[in-house]
Amino acid sequence: MLGSLNKNYFKSDIDSFLSFAESLPSPMLFNALKNATPVCDPYEYRYKGSIRHMYNECILPKGLIVAGDALSSFTPIWGQGITVAVLEAKELEDLLKENCSPDRISEEFYVRAFPVVDKAYKLAVSADSRYLPEAKKNRIGLLFMKYILLLAKLSIHDKHLSGILATVFQQLKPPTKLFKP
Repeated sequence: MLGSLNKNYFKSDIDSFLSFAESLPSPMLFNALKNATPVCDPYEYRYKGSIRHMYNECILPKGLIVAGDALSSFTPIWGQGITVAVLEAKELEDLLKENCSPDRISEEFYVRAFPVVDKAYKLAVSADSRYLPEAKKNRIGLLFMKYILLLAKLSIHDKHLSGILATVFQQLKPPTKLFKP
């Protein structure tokens, strides 16, 4: 997958795809792709951003549980959606093992799923929000974003750092791990 942000799109043809890959800060991906034989044409998939629904604040039928992408969906570039869905499923499994009452299971699920979604959502939108005008007012958020971007640039040549970034964005490690890479 080759991703871009902030309307920096490429057209859905091999030449545009390769040209975009060549424009990246590191030549590693372009060098790997330039002599490769494509198995299909590039596919363009535009995703406007991460979405989160607050079903915990709604009155829903008893026993109805909304999970996965219906509860929250994330820009595929960050790889968080499947992780969040699995963690939500784990919370539901735990409730079922605890024999949670059918009358309470929805409410209990949202209480447990909220922190899972919240952490991923904050990570996802912190990266995307730097393009919003109000982001310029949040100095701590901007500083954190600059730090993340610096780590991302350094990770191009550092496999250890690259692995840490991936595990944090996929919620296998806490965000605090980024401050002790």
